[in-house]
Amino acid sequence: MEHEEFRRLVREAGGYEDDGTDEAVTTVLGLLGELLGTGSAEALADQLPEELGDLVLTDSDGEEAHWTTEGFLGRLAEARDTTADEAVVDASAVLRAVAEAVDDSELDALVTELPAGFADLLGHPELT
Repeated sequence: MEHEEFRRLVREAGGYEDDGTDEAVTTVLGLLGELLGTGSAEALADQLPEELGDLVLTDSDGEEAHWTTEGFLGRLAEARDTTADEAVVDASAVLRAVAEAVDDSELDALVTELPAGFADLLGHPELT
């Protein structure tokens, strides 16, 4: 998937103007990288559009964060200075585009590694 196609999917799903799209993508992918840890973030980065792969690669010590889905959404709301409901829209818009950008094995790996509730945000509740 190309970068512009990814952005288009996020923009349409979230109902954003262009600047909102980029802010949502940057914030969600950054937090996702923290949640995944280094190895999984690198695997995901390899399948995202080149311009976006670095967003999931964090400068952490290689340890993943241990947030629940609600904790992730809370951090997202705080980072974006939005409500919890808006954070769900942001996360869903970006994570559904991620699900479209990666192959089935990477999507399965994400659902397996991420906390319960992320399958819904990824647009694949059947994978829980």
